[in-house]
Amino acid sequence: MQKKDKIIELANRELARREFWHFCMYMDKKFFTEREDILKDIAYDMQSLVKPVPPRKELNILNVSLPPRTGKSYLATLFSAWTLGHYPSESIMRNSVTYDLYKKFSKDLIQIMLGQSHSNRYKNVFNLKLETRSIDGWQLTEAKQGISYFGAGVGGAIIGFGASKLSILDDSVKNAEEALNENSLNKKWGWYTSTMDSREEQGCKKLFIGTRWSKFDIVGRLIDKGIFTLEDSKSIVIPALINGESYCPSVHTTYSLLQKKLLLSDIIWEAEWQQEPIAAKGLVFPKEFLNYFEYDKLIERIDESNIKLSLLDPADEGDDFLSFGILAEVKEKYYLIDVIFTQDVEEITQPLVADMIDRYGPPTNYLEANFGGKGYKRQLEKLTKGNCYIELFKTTQNKHSKIIMQSGFIRQNFYFRKNYKVGSDYDKFMKNLTKYNKLGKVAHDDAPDMVAMMSERVRKSSGISFIGHGR
Repeated sequence: MQKKDKIIELANRELARREFWHFCMYMDKKFFTEREDILKDIAYDMQSLVKPVPPRKELNILNVSLPPRTGKSYLATLFSAWTLGHYPSESIMRNSVTYDLYKKFSKDLIQIMLGQSHSNRYKNVFNLKLETRSIDGWQLTEAKQGISYFGAGVGGAIIGFGASKLSILDDSVKNAEEALNENSLNKKWGWYTSTMDSREEQGCKKLFIGTRWSKFDIVGRLIDKGIFTLEDSKSIVIPALINGESYCPSVHTTYSLLQKKLLLSDIIWEAEWQQEPIAAKGLVFPKEFLNYFEYDKLIERIDESNIKLSLLDPADEGDDFLSFGILAEVKEKYYLIDVIFTQDVEEITQPLVADMIDRYGPPTNYLEANFGGKGYKRQLEKLTKGNCYIELFKTTQNKHSKIIMQSGFIRQNFYFRKNYKVGSDYDKFMKNLTKYNKLGKVAHDDAPDMVAMMSERVRKSSGISFIGHGR
């Protein structure tokens, strides 16, 4: 190597040490040159988690959602190598959607750091020694806690380790089927809060990368909690097609993306390629499309003549919710002014329902009785004050079809409270209502079912006969 070439090589090594993007270019110039327009800024954002380059500010949380084959997981592997190069005494946790994928990432990182891949270039920048090389968890000689890198598949056990510098979640949902499985998503969230999050030590930075399969995946729930609105957080979401053109022609041409769009289902195309979560794209009652009212202001300007009806949908099975609501009408608009939404037993719910009927005095009281209900009706008539007659009714229409058919009218003419307490029955009711999707793939549909039955009744001019509630 000539003297000039040696100087250039030494300069490139120093740049690679100082800045993560230059490290990526040094390690794999062809790959990252092709993706520079997309990955360069992301690389600098990643660096801002551990060693920001001015004028960029330090980040504590970063989310990156990109189309397949862009190189986001590869970037995260190199970022782990670069971070350990600067902080060899610290530790990194990286979890992935499956244990097999975690093992691959761990093996890839070991090979990079040992110089068994990338033409031994890592050792030109950071000369580190591995004390142990177990795929499940290994350590550098300088590691102060006996571990440098560890992790698991999402849902797996992580025992006895703590991440001091960086915590990475590399995808948490496999595919569309998992994205539509509410129980699976709930389990993953439970694992994140009880297992992964508990392994992050004070000062540990968070990096999330992967496909935004569902609004209710781990990142989606963190978004809902406002995590990515904080000043020290950032979320990068790049769709495959932007205004009909490829986000990165050197990776996927516009033509190839349009071909994929033709072949794939709308759900998979929108989630995996456009980064539009399935639940967000397919929600029947998205929050932003509903009408809202302020309870106190409405109550001030209405009287008992505005109270339209009450409707009770009992819990059919042990884990279902009893759903009961009071509907008011003002100028052909319908206001759900109060609800009971609970999994409590009948001995608890019956006095609550009776008390709400007495409080608002609806002239119409319906009780859905597909699975009985006569006993519940008799008990309510005993508990309520005045002359209250509950009208039993049965439904024969498919529940999902009914909800879809009534959804347009509900979104246009129903109003929901915007000032209710977190954790209240109304809060639980709205969460249940707003997560219902067009495929009907949710564990509980009690809130949308009740609202759909209310909609049916207010739309039918000749509804079920009833005897009013005397006041």
